[in-house]
Amino acid sequence: MRPLALAQVCYAWRTIALQTPRLWTNLRICVHGDLRAPVLNPAAIYEELKKTAQAPLHLTLSMRSDPVSFIEDDRLWVHDNGPEIWNILCAEADRWETIVLNDYPSEAFAMYVGLEFPALRRIGWRTKDIDNPLTEYEIPSPFFVNAPNLDFLHIEYQVPPIRLLPPPSWSLAKLRIISGDQGIEEDKPPIAPCIPFILACSATLRTCHVWSEMFGSFAEDKTPVPFPVLEELHLDWAAIHFCRLISAPNIQVVRLAKLALDDWSQPGDEFAAFE
Repeated sequence: MRPLALAQVCYAWRTIALQTPRLWTNLRICVHGDLRAPVLNPAAIYEELKKTAQAPLHLTLSMRSDPVSFIEDDRLWVHDNGPEIWNILCAEADRWETIVLNDYPSEAFAMYVGLEFPALRRIGWRTKDIDNPLTEYEIPSPFFVNAPNLDFLHIEYQVPPIRLLPPPSWSLAKLRIISGDQGIEEDKPPIAPCIPFILACSATLRTCHVWSEMFGSFAEDKTPVPFPVLEELHLDWAAIHFCRLISAPNIQVVRLAKLALDDWSQPGDEFAAFE
């Protein structure tokens, strides 16, 4: 039941709901078609935040820099108040615990440098509205460089980002990457551009889940990269070939599903990583 519905049951329930900040900390702003999203104006955002007191925030934001006619009013950045709402949320950056960004304008992250995110544990980036293979964009991981407690990262894309590497300050324990749309037959994006990112997390990664129907071109080093604390690995389709690049002596759970060889025409020993 939504907090607003609880608050409408009776006076006593409303009093309790308004005195329980954690009931209001899941803020969904401008998600297309989501009736739970608050009104698109700064006053409404302020009211939502006032109910949360100083509790950790869990944010889901949809932002877009290029207007699309039928969803123009449902995307944060194309709305006239987009930058002001972003300012309001960034002023509470020290309380962000979870943030999911569905598409985003790069100018939003250029507005602030050096924000601190001491409570941030989970980030989700979805850029699936970027579907032109010629588009070059970066996931703004430097924006979150001051997130010492970041634990989990989810990346989902239709066109792979460029120059994707984790900030040295991160110590990710869980990583999930979904490359492409399941069920779409054309324009399979490769997972290869994300491989350097995954390998750069080798020292701390405990759980890794990668889904991709196309591996792509990647210069394979004959020396596997050790993942000393990796315990759980889920690889789907062509992502299975990632096994060739690593060693995981302490693995406990392995799920390899739906082998697809794509441009790596000869099957290798995908299980050598677990010896």
